[in-house]
Amino acid sequence: MSLQTSKVRRSSAGGNRDEDGAALAIVIIIVAILAVVAMTALAFSSSEARIAGRDLQRSQTFYAAVAGLEKMTSDFSDIFRQRMNPTPLDLTLVAANSPPALAAEGFSFSQTIQEDTERLNELRSIQGLPGNVYPRVNIPNGPYAGLYASILPYKMSSTAIMDATGTEVELEREFNNYLVPLFQFGMYSNEDLEFAPGPMMTFNGRIHSNKNIYALRNIQFLNRMTMAGEFIRDAKSSGAANTSSGNNNVWIEVAGVNVQSTKGSMQAGSGTVGGPYISGSSPGDRGYYPGSPLGIPNTSWETESVKPANGTVNRFGGQLLTHTTSASELRTPLELSGNSPAELIKRKLPTDDQILSESRFHTGSQVRILIDDESAGTGTANEAGIPAGKGVLLSSFDPIPLDNGSALR
Repeated sequence: MSLQTSKVRRSSAGGNRDEDGAALAIVIIIVAILAVVAMTALAFSSSEARIAGRDLQRSQTFYAAVAGLEKMTSDFSDIFRQRMNPTPLDLTLVAANSPPALAAEGFSFSQTIQEDTERLNELRSIQGLPGNVYPRVNIPNGPYAGLYASILPYKMSSTAIMDATGTEVELEREFNNYLVPLFQFGMYSNEDLEFAPGPMMTFNGRIHSNKNIYALRNIQFLNRMTMAGEFIRDAKSSGAANTSSGNNNVWIEVAGVNVQSTKGSMQAGSGTVGGPYISGSSPGDRGYYPGSPLGIPNTSWETESVKPANGTVNRFGGQLLTHTTSASELRTPLELSGNSPAELIKRKLPTDDQILSESRFHTGSQVRILIDDESAGTGTANEAGIPAGKGVLLSSFDPIPLDNGSALR
């Protein structure tokens, strides 16, 4: 019994030593695995941090390039407050004028803007036009939608560079400069327009007012109508309610569908007659038309009037637009520079700026007959701007060469 017991003890002691060695090996393996996991996690964290940092740099540089494009677009638009067409120098200055605040934050820019001759030639080829004629298009959307215009395509690019890291982003923008002839309107007015014919009247021509349009009775409009103010049906401009015979006989044709107008963008109520003036409005607010009849907004106008035309009353499908349904003021370059539209028909003067000079009919004439031109070429008295030694003075004009002197005698 003692020998067997001794063998058991020796066997037990040897087993403990084997188990101790196995435990140590397992611990070492686990520690190694944990070390590998920790190193991998650290490597991934460092990589993610670098990627996030690069993404942040690219995002910042991207938005810097966007700012460059927006600045160039704004500066390009401002050119037309000074002249009718940009010059090469104008385009050079626009490209060179990068956002100054971003330069202080460590960004530099390389920018270009130019006529897109490739696109221009493509449009000319499509329309079969010679190289000196601009393509003609129908403007698809915006305040000038539906008008014909000559199109001059441009393209601009802005490359923004983060100086500290060299991160670089380049963006391009293609856009069109539309040259819109003014005389496409049947009626164009800076003031209110009022329609109240006795017999039925049909008007086929585009209509725009920079204020309000009163459509009172017996009229059908066959073309687009836009107004920067309100469409008035319930009140006359005099302030009286529109109770005239035929006051429901107002129609707008939309793609061959005659749509009856029974309501305008303003309506009567709360002691008002349905005019464009909203009580309590301030300059810049909707409805600020002092001296005009009072009215209250038609709350269904913004949703109902723009629905597709299907013969239902007051659904015009965009053929009739007011200020609250996206119409806006339309101003000529002449007016944008602070001049009255009447300047169009006045004589050209040496003091005219480029926009005023090029807008006058007098500038485009080939033969000019001027009264009181005796002081031609004498400086300040020369209001007609006739160069010295040019023109024919009426006092010294000899008609003899014309039909042996018989034509003008």
